[in-house]
Amino acid sequence: MSVASELNSPPPLPFTGERYIPGMGGRIATEHLLRYFFAKQFAHQKVVLDIASGEGYGSAFLSTAARRVVGVDVSEAAIRYARHRYVDSPNLEFEVGDIQKLAFPDATFDLITCFETVEHVQEPARAIQELRRILKPSGTLLISTPNPERYTREFDYHNPFHINELELDAFESVLRSYFESVRLLGQTSASASVIAPLTDLSSIALESTSPRLRVADIEALTGRAHPKPSAPIYYLAVCGGDFANIDEEIICADFSDGGAIEDEFLLRRVLADAAASEDEKQVLRRTLNNIMHEHAVTLEQLEQSRKEAALARKEAALATEKLQALEGSTSWRALGRVRRILSRLPLLRKVIRRIALAFSSAGELK
Repeated sequence: MSVASELNSPPPLPFTGERYIPGMGGRIATEHLLRYFFAKQFAHQKVVLDIASGEGYGSAFLSTAARRVVGVDVSEAAIRYARHRYVDSPNLEFEVGDIQKLAFPDATFDLITCFETVEHVQEPARAIQELRRILKPSGTLLISTPNPERYTREFDYHNPFHINELELDAFESVLRSYFESVRLLGQTSASASVIAPLTDLSSIALESTSPRLRVADIEALTGRAHPKPSAPIYYLAVCGGDFANIDEEIICADFSDGGAIEDEFLLRRVLADAAASEDEKQVLRRTLNNIMHEHAVTLEQLEQSRKEAALARKEAALATEKLQALEGSTSWRALGRVRRILSRLPLLRKVIRRIALAFSSAGELK
């Protein structure tokens, strides 16, 4: 990416609560990133639509496996940023669009990801119908939405960007209206601590399929029952396609086999590149600000030089006027004969001229 391109780049997207922004940590990060980690297994050599793509990080991650990815978002600012940020991905493009009325022909995509989106629209059923229209008959829709009981009522938190939060039965009902096969999953977050062998005296080797991987009996140690699995914070549905070979029990991307860990590292690298790009742009912006400051100083100096030149011209004009007045005075004319006599004596001529100027300044020459 060129320096000029960087200097003309749109500003980073601010976090408003409407969408996740790379670089944020905590639960919001793991929730959003894990959904795309889950989705990648469906994306290999597929034509993919990532609806409500936001900053573009998820679309960029899926493009590492897919044949083509189109990220669509209703926000023009988000699309401008994503186009600039991920310009180096040849099979990735971004378009402004409304989920309820998309400008794609019927049966265009093999896979559609729609994470945390339908709760933002007035008519979720219409949005899902539109996604069904542009999805190929054999295609797959991955769609998630918050569980109102856990997301909203349990914490008495009302997201101002959510218009319709669907209960599970309503969510399932509208999906089954357009898809014959619907597989419902749940997503939640929890803290964990792990003990596992070291591979090279620095890294933990953890196999999620190992028969020795087990949950510690905290109750036997402390006398307190450890929390049992609770209701999910989000519902995630796999609609259409073949469920036979999907990995639908992902605890955490860190607890995966080697190939999956490489995928996670790839996702982290995409996000790290985004953060690095922001740092580089800050340096470029500071450099540009310094150049602009120096330019402003130069313009100020030039303006001062212009003023001084104008003042010098004014003083020269006044001196010329005085000289003309002197040469037109009676005394000057009276001395004309003397000047002519002495014209051949340059030194005396200079002395007389100085004397005449002195008289003129004193007001004695009329």
